[in-house]
Amino acid sequence: MPDPIINPAALEPLFGPSEIPNQHRVPGKKRGDSAQTIKGRRPSRITIAQILRREVAEWREAQYGGASDTSRELLFHWFGIDHQVPTLEGDAIPFSYYFCQREAIETLIYLYEVREIRSLSGLVANFGGADSEVAAL
Repeated sequence: MPDPIINPAALEPLFGPSEIPNQHRVPGKKRGDSAQTIKGRRPSRITIAQILRREVAEWREAQYGGASDTSRELLFHWFGIDHQVPTLEGDAIPFSYYFCQREAIETLIYLYEVREIRSLSGLVANFGGADSEVAAL
């Protein structure tokens, strides 16, 4: 019997939807080789995104320093405690936000409150890297 075209193991998730991405797959070295699992988040080809992800992660690890008391309290409430939501049957099940939702709100608060960036030009100037002059093109 021929090998299946799809490898079911390659479809298994590497992390849960609410977990920080900590590994990713890349194609095998040669055609027909299995995909390899690489430690670390998949890098972005967009310089601004790559730099901003790193800075927001460092800010998260530093307990959201520089944010307003209200924002810090909300961030700790949303992402620092376990939540339960009721089902239609009246049971309670665990709830957590997807990591992409968490990262989006953290990034918004970081840019607005901590870095006080209010424009695209400010975003490009701060996170465009060595090629900031053409980063937004």
